[in-house]
Amino acid sequence: YVEAILGLYLAFGLAFQVQDDIAGQVVAALKLELAPGAAATSQRTANVAAYEQYLIGRQAYELALGFNYRPAAEAFQRATELDPAYAAAHAELAMARYNISARDTEPTGRQQALAAAERAVALAPAQPAGYIA
Repeated sequence: YVEAILGLYLAFGLAFQVQDDIAGQVVAALKLELAPGAAATSQRTANVAAYEQYLIGRQAYELALGFNYRPAAEAFQRATELDPAYAAAHAELAMARYNISARDTEPTGRQQALAAAERAVALAPAQPAGYIA
């Protein structure tokens, strides 16, 4: 009985090793190259206070009662002030400002939204959030 269990263990272990080898070869074959000069950058921040403001902004954006995106924009603005290189916060700020300008007569709202989106793209060109914004 023990020999049978040991045999199954070894067989499964070998099968998993083969599976890992195949997966590694597939990943290597499909590896994408970024455009020249576009490094894979993270949208994260090491600044805890900036991240906290980002999370507050995300919550306010999702709740946006009565389509009031101002609390979200204010939180995202604080996040970008705490960490000016925080691309995700710039992208979210762009979305919030755009939504504010769509429901408001504020003449500079769309320009501010575009500036925030352009900043997000400049900071993290390999990340889609800036382009979506």
